[in-house]
Amino acid sequence: MILRPPHTTELPAIIQLLKASLGDGSSEKSERYWNWKHVNNPFGTSPVLVAEENGELIGIRAFMRWDWQMGDKIYRCLRAVDTATHPDHQGRGIFKKLTLQLIEEASKQGYDFIFNTPNTQSTPGYLKMGWKTWGKVPLWLHPVVVFKKPDMQVWEKCKQDLQDFNFANTKIRSFIPLRGGIQGGDVHEDNNLFTPITPQWLAWRYRDCPVKDYGLFQYVHRGKEVHLFFCLKGSGLKTELRICSTVFNDKFDLNLLTRASNKLARAIGCRIVTCGGLSESISANQLFNGWFSVRKWSVTATVRNIPTGRYLPDEHTQWLMQTGDMELF
Repeated sequence: MILRPPHTTELPAIIQLLKASLGDGSSEKSERYWNWKHVNNPFGTSPVLVAEENGELIGIRAFMRWDWQMGDKIYRCLRAVDTATHPDHQGRGIFKKLTLQLIEEASKQGYDFIFNTPNTQSTPGYLKMGWKTWGKVPLWLHPVVVFKKPDMQVWEKCKQDLQDFNFANTKIRSFIPLRGGIQGGDVHEDNNLFTPITPQWLAWRYRDCPVKDYGLFQYVHRGKEVHLFFCLKGSGLKTELRICSTVFNDKFDLNLLTRASNKLARAIGCRIVTCGGLSESISANQLFNGWFSVRKWSVTATVRNIPTGRYLPDEHTQWLMQTGDMELF
């Protein structure tokens, strides 16, 4: 068995391997999705290894590139994502061999740490290979009083607004809430870890995503502006407004976020709004604005150190994952 990077001509074989191992039901497996995720990612091309035996691909392992920022420091990280072993070759430790080999390669290339949000079935395997559980990712829920059925015309308009949006002229201001209050912009507390948002990243993540529809809602109040990048989950009276990323023209403002999400939810007809990436250290302010922590129902993040890495999130880290940082990956 040979472990090696895949050839550029082997993408069709990789897709077939993913389908043979995982089926078609859990998520889309296509060349366009793979290229969006592993080739066109603005953080960089994914490190990938395949296992080959007798001229056949029998295993695949991909670590997706992802940057995290803390203060002024940018950490080059990897996200353990796609993996598959052909059904005829399972039980031979191919997943472990590919994963450990990729970790060794990551150490040589100077990455800082590896993370992922595995399901309950795959978590034990990661823990045996040196991963540690960081904890549940903060997630907040906001109920909204609505007296109408969902209006899909508003949703369609928001989807079109996203396609028409001029990302090149967007003024990006990250929205990091601090322990000392609601702040943002260029000032961040030392233990706040967040995705560095750029116009290129927003366009890739939401406008160009080939497997899911997103919308954009722009809201202005007293000279302050917020852009909500969102999707809908469920249908009918159970439709959830899921805020994936927020961009402010100034500092983060929870009151503005609440006003905007209320207006959007009522326009579409959603009784529930969810939003990730809000620090639990300011929970009193969030409760005042009607946000309730539902962290126990959120995903669990796990991390693994890299010998040459500069940092590893621990229980003291305020890891502000937005919903757009978590889903699809």
